[in-house]
Amino acid sequence: MTTKEEVDFLSQHKGNVSFEITPQHLTLTAPECYEKLGTYAQMNPPIRNKTHQNRLWYGVRNNFLDIIGSDHAPHLKENKDKNYPDLTIVDMNAKILIKNENIESKCKWSPFVGMEFRGKPVLTVINGQIKMKDRKILGVPTGQPLVF
Repeated sequence: MTTKEEVDFLSQHKGNVSFEITPQHLTLTAPECYEKLGTYAQMNPPIRNKTHQNRLWYGVRNNFLDIIGSDHAPHLKENKDKNYPDLTIVDMNAKILIKNENIESKCKWSPFVGMEFRGKPVLTVINGQIKMKDRKILGVPTGQPLVF
């Protein structure tokens, strides 16, 4: 977990759930780590601000968590130095019902068919060009495989 909201919620359900905190979320804070480290601080879940970190430490001091885990996912510096040009804007208040006929991938199906989710993609920008807006694919495909 990486947010104060997660600490508050999960600590109320101790015994029913287990959770971990990573060392990087206990030691690094935003925006300072991004200013100092740039893309080397980029990770998922992202590093949060000091308010969240303080709450994580509160969870540690009060024995709410089950483990401090490394979440070890090494990346070469040459991969971290690359730009990440793909961006999707998501309306987190909108809901979307998954249907096979709306799947834009090559396979045209999803194991999530019939499920409703909160968070609807509304705009995708690739290399500075709008490629999807309001569920409509715009222009011709210009994507290229990313090679890391």
